[in-house]
Amino acid sequence: MAVYTVMVITGVESVMVSAIVFAARNVFGYLFSSETEVVDYVRTMAPLVSLSVIFDALHAVLSGVARGSGRQDIGAYVNLAAYYLFGIPAAAVLGFRFKMSGRGLWIGITVGSCVQAVLLGLIVSLTNWKQQYKSCKRTRSRETERARIAVYTVMVMAGVESLMVSAIVFAARNEYGYLFSSETEVVDYVRTMAPLVSLSVIFDALHAVLSGVARGSGRQDIGAYVNLAAYYLFGIPTAVVLGFRFNMRGRGLWIGITVGSCVQAVLLSLIVIFTNWKQQARKARERVMGDEFEDDEHD
Repeated sequence: MAVYTVMVITGVESVMVSAIVFAARNVFGYLFSSETEVVDYVRTMAPLVSLSVIFDALHAVLSGVARGSGRQDIGAYVNLAAYYLFGIPAAAVLGFRFKMSGRGLWIGITVGSCVQAVLLGLIVSLTNWKQQYKSCKRTRSRETERARIAVYTVMVMAGVESLMVSAIVFAARNEYGYLFSSETEVVDYVRTMAPLVSLSVIFDALHAVLSGVARGSGRQDIGAYVNLAAYYLFGIPTAVVLGFRFNMRGRGLWIGITVGSCVQAVLLSLIVIFTNWKQQARKARERVMGDEFEDDEHD
């Protein structure tokens, strides 16, 4: 029930944000630059950004639930299939074969996110959660230790992968803008934003893993409090001050959101590190099995 509740909340929240981005597409570009070319390009990309917001939000929840429930292998296969069989080929064909540049690349990645969200959604919907948790009756300290190691392994993998992507984006910052447009203003603006994009890649990757682990381990309340504190106490105030008070516009807004993501990743990391996984496994079994769990404990 908690999983479906989080899915619905995330879906509604992402749809609201997506609708705002799409409705404000004609003025959204002015947050980043007053150059006509930049504003026009942001306007054409707004519909794709709106779709990406929805699919990325669902992916963060569903992929995290898969990891938190011990189904990391299925989540990994889905991610590989979605991007290597659908996303990257579509991006390459549209971006280079049909000369759609950055728009084609973004469409391809959005296709991958869509396939990923659909497959993970089907897996979560068709999972027998009671049976999944009942298997925990046979869980002992060794399996609990495996769960803890699995979480740390996923964190390390996400960190290494995001560092590699971040390094590539930063190293190619002088040429990266040409994927989106040949206009000098767009290329220059992308170059100035590349360092922030690099940082965002790292924090967003860690957030997707850690937030999903929190949900998958039944600690949605703590995850929600961390998200609220990170963005409403740190991210948004920083973005508003830098963006409007110091006239840094889009760069200031992005710095603020990056600060929120950083705080979020640090807090969730501390929670995961200091979590007593054996106690969490026991609570999960007790919530699901009730009297059966008590009988099993006596046995």
